[in-house]
Amino acid sequence: MQENSLIYQYRPKHKLYLSTAHTWLDPRNMEDLREKGWGSVYGAVSNHEFGDWDLNLSFSDRDSDIHADMGYTRDNLASYNYNASLSYSRDSLPGYLSSYNTHLSFSQSDFKEREEKDRHINWSANISSSAFWSVWASGFLAKPFFYYLDTQSDYYQEWGTHRIGTVYYGGSYYKLPYLRFNINGSYGKSFIYDLEETRRAMFFSFGASGQLGANFSYSTSSMLYNYDIDKTAHQDDTFLITDVQLRITPSNNTQWTSGISTSTYQTETSTLVNLMRFGFYTNFRWDFRPGSAVYLGFKTSQNLMEPIERIPFRYTILDSGIFWRKNYTTAYLKVSYRI
Repeated sequence: MQENSLIYQYRPKHKLYLSTAHTWLDPRNMEDLREKGWGSVYGAVSNHEFGDWDLNLSFSDRDSDIHADMGYTRDNLASYNYNASLSYSRDSLPGYLSSYNTHLSFSQSDFKEREEKDRHINWSANISSSAFWSVWASGFLAKPFFYYLDTQSDYYQEWGTHRIGTVYYGGSYYKLPYLRFNINGSYGKSFIYDLEETRRAMFFSFGASGQLGANFSYSTSSMLYNYDIDKTAHQDDTFLITDVQLRITPSNNTQWTSGISTSTYQTETSTLVNLMRFGFYTNFRWDFRPGSAVYLGFKTSQNLMEPIERIPFRYTILDSGIFWRKNYTTAYLKVSYRI
């Protein structure tokens, strides 16, 4: 791939970026007779700064025969792409607030060989306070065209145009040394590829941590997921993931850490239902000299299972109802020594 770029600053804080990219594919490597060896992308970006405001305008022209050296691109869909974004950022605000920033952008892709168009609106805002807290929110609305490449068909299989959108939010408080916490969440509609449909999705998380003395600290987190889908053997519509960790540091050269984790994500086989997973771990570290240490550790993971129906006699241990099945148990000793 050959790339070229040019930056022209015609006024202070006003710039114009021009770029081109060209690829050439050896005809011997072409698998489709309709494919062309020469591909190109042309683009232009105009950047303008007005005090605390930042404005960007961009345009690109991409043909269907561009071949990227690496990464993923919208293969075989030639398009004209437009984008406009406006940002505002302010630090060291007087009074109660310490910083504030917001962003709004609009983008559209017009496919040259399709009637569909991709449209996206994105926004975000963040506020921080001198009183040890911050809140933020972001979101997007979109009407994208979903498809996947299929070598057995005519280039790709269409999933059509779907309207999606999600609002994200979060906040944190970190003044008290023994209780710092944060929350994060999202709510909206997402495209689920396995179903080829748009469904509602919700996520919420809470985390807390703190120092309970000179040598003792803790951290915990919980994450809840909920999807507007039918619960089946291969997908769960609502599940919770949690993690708790305790840490003791008796001295500068010793440290002990233990934690537990759980997940209520349910799966199913032909004979068993996995109701939840439980894990435990503990680690000890002793630095007997600078750069050298001894590590002791133990970890285990188990699943809570339930039989679907009575299974053959040789598995009667499972016929009694709900039981725990061990996934693994590991203990280790490790010594590192720096010469």
